[in-house]
Amino acid sequence: MTSPIQISVVICSYNRCQSLVALLRSLWSHPSLPTAAWDVLVVDNNSADGTRKAVESLIEDGFTNLNYVFEGRQGKSFALNTGVKESKGKILAFTDDDCIVGCNWLPAILKEFEADPDLEGIGGRVELYDTTAPIAHRTYRQRTIILRPDQAVSMIIGCNMAFRRSVFNLVGGFDPGLGPGSEFGAVFEDSDFLYRVYKAKLKILYSPDVLVHHNHRRSTGTQVEKARKGYLIGRGAFYCKHILACDRDVLKFAYWQTASLFGSLVGDVLKRKPMIDQRKALWALFLGATYQFTRSVSPSRHIRARRMSK
Repeated sequence: MTSPIQISVVICSYNRCQSLVALLRSLWSHPSLPTAAWDVLVVDNNSADGTRKAVESLIEDGFTNLNYVFEGRQGKSFALNTGVKESKGKILAFTDDDCIVGCNWLPAILKEFEADPDLEGIGGRVELYDTTAPIAHRTYRQRTIILRPDQAVSMIIGCNMAFRRSVFNLVGGFDPGLGPGSEFGAVFEDSDFLYRVYKAKLKILYSPDVLVHHNHRRSTGTQVEKARKGYLIGRGAFYCKHILACDRDVLKFAYWQTASLFGSLVGDVLKRKPMIDQRKALWALFLGATYQFTRSVSPSRHIRARRMSK
């Protein structure tokens, strides 16, 4: 029997019980779709706090289309792939447990897919919820069809994106080596997935009307530096992964970024300026590339990666 659920929201959570509850309440505070048309699946990625109890309490309080599943393998990509498998909707929408969705988030996503049968993926605007550091946000105001590889990697982020279920059957799931909680701290699973969707010649759209607010709460220099390091390690791993697959577009990305960093590094040396930022960035890219190369040449890891990701 075909599921009547049009859209499933997949939320992966790890030790963020309070912010997860705030996100869930924001979803139910704007009931603009019939309850039978949508549901929410929380994937608990081995949390040690009260995540399960909090979700079950909300279900008891009347959040009837809320569901809970446990994923014990540590790493966001494992949780995302479990969410894809366990969800029921024809369209799968993704946001993070530190976000607050806009009042028209689900209807805006559904409207885009219903208006264009050729549309396979969508991403939207990500504004900061408060005065946290300006990272992990997307504030473009122009509606854009993704037509270039650099757009696929940079315009959309994982806390605000949605795809038809058929996309996962075609391109595979999220790479377990490239998400938060992965072995080497590489954070790039969303961009890697979007890039693979783009390379499969599937239509992707960025819509500023699809809005979430990111409450990542990173305000200190140490927190921001750690987050940026994870993104750079992930980018280095992403570069290595696709260069090893003979992808010329990614080779160009890697060349221009490293050339720019080296150029800036040399310029600062000549001017006798500190070069800490460039050195850290280059080191993080190198670490990510080395980690990915090790994964690629290890037979057991290679087999596991191929099962989870194309």
